[in-house]
Amino acid sequence: MLKLVLSIGFLFSCSVLWAQSSSLRGLQRIDSLESVARQLSGEAKVDLLNSMALECASYDERRSNGFTLEALELSEKIGYSKGQALSLIYRALYEQSLGDQEKAGQFYFRGVNLARKAGIKNVEGYGLVKFANFLTIRGQTDSAMLLFNRAYEVLNSTDYQFELSILYKEWSKFYGVQGQREKQLELLNKSYALRKTINRPNLLADIYLQLADYHMEMQEYDRVEYFLQQANYINTLQVHSPDIKNSYKFRSAILQLRQSEYQEALTLLNEVKEYYQSNGLWYEYVATQYEIGYIFSEVGNYELSLSNAYDGLKIAETKGYTYEQAKLLWQLGWVYPYLKQYTLAREFASRSLSLSKKNYYRVLEGTNYNLLGVIFYDTKDYDSSFYYLKQALTIREIINDPLRIASTLNNLGYLMHAQGKYREAIAYQVQSLELETKSNNSIGIAWCNLALGKTYNMMKDFERAAIHLRLAEEMARKAHGVQALHDIYLEMADVAEKTKNTDRSLIYYKRHLQLKDSLYNSSLSNRMASLQVEYSLLQKNQQIELLNKDKELKDAELVVRDSRLRQQQLIILFGSVIFFMLLVASYLVYRNYVKVRSLNFAIQEKTEEIQAQSEELQLSNQTIARINEELESTVEERTRELKQAYKELDTFFYRSSHDFRRPLTTFMGLAEVAKVAVTDPYAITLFEKVNQTARSLDKMLLKLQSISDVGSSELIYKELYVDEVLTAVMNVFSEEIKERNIKVITELNILTPFLSYPALIKVIVENLIENSIVFSSNQSTIRICINSNEDGLTICVEDTGWGIEEKYLNQVFDMYFRAHERSKGNGLGLYIVKKIVQKLRGNIELTSIVNEGTQVSVFLPHQTKAVTAT
Repeated sequence: MLKLVLSIGFLFSCSVLWAQSSSLRGLQRIDSLESVARQLSGEAKVDLLNSMALECASYDERRSNGFTLEALELSEKIGYSKGQALSLIYRALYEQSLGDQEKAGQFYFRGVNLARKAGIKNVEGYGLVKFANFLTIRGQTDSAMLLFNRAYEVLNSTDYQFELSILYKEWSKFYGVQGQREKQLELLNKSYALRKTINRPNLLADIYLQLADYHMEMQEYDRVEYFLQQANYINTLQVHSPDIKNSYKFRSAILQLRQSEYQEALTLLNEVKEYYQSNGLWYEYVATQYEIGYIFSEVGNYELSLSNAYDGLKIAETKGYTYEQAKLLWQLGWVYPYLKQYTLAREFASRSLSLSKKNYYRVLEGTNYNLLGVIFYDTKDYDSSFYYLKQALTIREIINDPLRIASTLNNLGYLMHAQGKYREAIAYQVQSLELETKSNNSIGIAWCNLALGKTYNMMKDFERAAIHLRLAEEMARKAHGVQALHDIYLEMADVAEKTKNTDRSLIYYKRHLQLKDSLYNSSLSNRMASLQVEYSLLQKNQQIELLNKDKELKDAELVVRDSRLRQQQLIILFGSVIFFMLLVASYLVYRNYVKVRSLNFAIQEKTEEIQAQSEELQLSNQTIARINEELESTVEERTRELKQAYKELDTFFYRSSHDFRRPLTTFMGLAEVAKVAVTDPYAITLFEKVNQTARSLDKMLLKLQSISDVGSSELIYKELYVDEVLTAVMNVFSEEIKERNIKVITELNILTPFLSYPALIKVIVENLIENSIVFSSNQSTIRICINSNEDGLTICVEDTGWGIEEKYLNQVFDMYFRAHERSKGNGLGLYIVKKIVQKLRGNIELTSIVNEGTQVSVFLPHQTKAVTAT
């Protein structure tokens, strides 16, 4: 311990000089690196900027963030994924230090995700570790554990020893919060082993501090002192880091606090607090506030303790530091019972317990259960006290925390003692004593023996009481436990008095009074010292505030002076600019005048030329107008002649077809008579051939007549009776259908009346059915479907005939086109159907597969009036 005090004394004596020189060295190095960075470009510059950002973070966070932003911008511009990912992680660390948790989380996510996609494992693993640590601080322990495991999967390789050492260190903190001490020590030792291999002084100093934290929790103060000395030695001689220096001072203060050296601890903590506040390290600042508050509670300055706790709690809640928030709530619950404010004590302890349970802070959870048990004990609510103490015991047994288990068992012993259940009290106290003895905790052994002595005293077993009290006195002297000796001598005096040993009782009582005076004086001295430290700190802060105000005033004067100078410079500059602009404007006006004058001459010449051209154009336009009038009259005359020719041709076509049909009809009649009158078989065959040819010619004339009918204006527009039309058509082909054994299926579904030209509809149906018969083999099937609904009329004829090759499908509607070599038709059927469909503003579709059949579908919309003849 003497070595540590001397070390701290040396640190105080050269604190200012060391800080200035180390900061100066760091800034000089950063300045030189910045000049190098200006000469670089590309990935090399990004890497250097990121290194500068990391190194500068402990001296000047804002400047560090400037390097980070520059590196991020450049890496995005050149597409350097590694530099960009690392910059995003450093940006997240900066936002985390400022307390902007939302931004920090976003930057961590982006950095890790980018590194993962780019396959940069060391950066991905580093980002995952920092992200997990961030979530641990926020209390999101489940998510943090997932990220730690993922980081281990990424970094578990000899290639990433540096990043793996960081993972082990941060992961050990996580297990420390959970109270899993064995796992915490295992990971710390792994990190320590890796860092010894890496041999980087700053990493070794950092891991020594973490090992000191572990042994502090285990109350192994010799080990704490050793690791703190190691960290301070390395940092003083090699690293020169203000962060490590203040971390060392912080832990030294905690060690002194644990050993009741309150004034020295408070002085150190206030120095550390000032450093953290000035550098914006708010998480560390809040942790320091907690320890300062604890010191004030120990020396009896409860108001100052509460003030520091509330100050730290406000920042912790604002920044989202869940773990520190739970600790500070516990501290408030711990202090208020000293002021007899038990309701407030229960409120804060319950809030801390709720937060601890939610985030799996098992150590804090057990501590809060224990505190609530003590509070209910003080208010004599023994049932509630027993419940909470048993809960604390369960939690502490789960996390295997021997010293805290012993503390809770001793509290249960006091609870049983208060209720007169002395046997149960002894059982708890003996268990507590066994654990304290195993841990070799002298002061704990003293308190347990004192508790047993009190219980045996109440049971009038004075011999056992005296034995335990003498053991308690021995251990308290060994541990320098003045408060324990004070209570022990009072109890020993009572036992001596009850056993009629008045002289011995008087001696113990005098010792008790001496220690009482000593404790009072020590308490008064500690309180005065703490107040003096607080007063000194207040004075220092006031001086700093005055200096800052004086600096602000001088800065303001400089700003005013600079403002006036800039104003004068702006006036001169503005006047010069105006003069120059006037010169330019004058030159432009003159040049524009010369240009306008020359343009006016050119315009005048062009105007005269345009006037001459205009007169010529007028004459040309008059000539063109006269020619157009003559052309229009010529076109009208030709149109009339063409219409008359079409009309005469149509009339000729119609009359010729009728005139041709008369002799054909006669011819067919004679052929029929000849079949009856002539007996020669050969002659009958010839007459049959003649009859077939005549009939074919008659059909062709009928089709030609149909073409004429399409353009006729004499067609009748009326309601269509589909069944009549279909029956008439089927009668025409009934004989041929019967001879060829063709199966015909008809489906009629007339839901609404359909107005149209029945004659044209009959031509459509007749030609479609004829085509299906002509191009089908014997015993084939023809399906005829006619539907009428609110949209219009649909006619669909489908056969299982020869089909049409796909290459001919675009030509089947052409006049005289025949798609099959075995065709006996005239190539007019589908042409006529399409002409009629177009006249009735419908559409027609044909699909066909060779040797499978053909389907023709016609759709005709409803007509609100008769169509005009074309």
